[in-house]
Amino acid sequence: MERWTITEASDGRYRLHINHGGKPFWCMFDFTVRPAPGCDGVEFVLASDADPMSAEWFPHLHRGMLCGLDTARVHGRVWAGARVEVRKVHTHPIDTTARGCEFYGFNFVLDVLPCRGVRLSE
Repeated sequence: MERWTITEASDGRYRLHINHGGKPFWCMFDFTVRPAPGCDGVEFVLASDADPMSAEWFPHLHRGMLCGLDTARVHGRVWAGARVEVRKVHTHPIDTTARGCEFYGFNFVLDVLPCRGVRLSE
């Protein structure tokens, strides 16, 4: 197993563009990733000053993020010492769904964390 962590704080907006058939789904969110040396894994939290809409959709993002961590683990990558704060969830009145938010959270873990993380030496 490879152990990975975050060494520098960074922030951004996750907006995955999907071109697929069927009912579309959409979920964009602003985040901050930072080191959390005392954390055994990755802590996913909603910002304390987040608006009610973000609070409504965060549990679905969180569920997807946890599934992403499980998938990373299955593929030999274990994350430790990191904290992801979701500051704002941007929604679409029709296309934002629980399934879509889970999908975005899942992909965030597999796409963004590796780009901002570093492998720990064994």
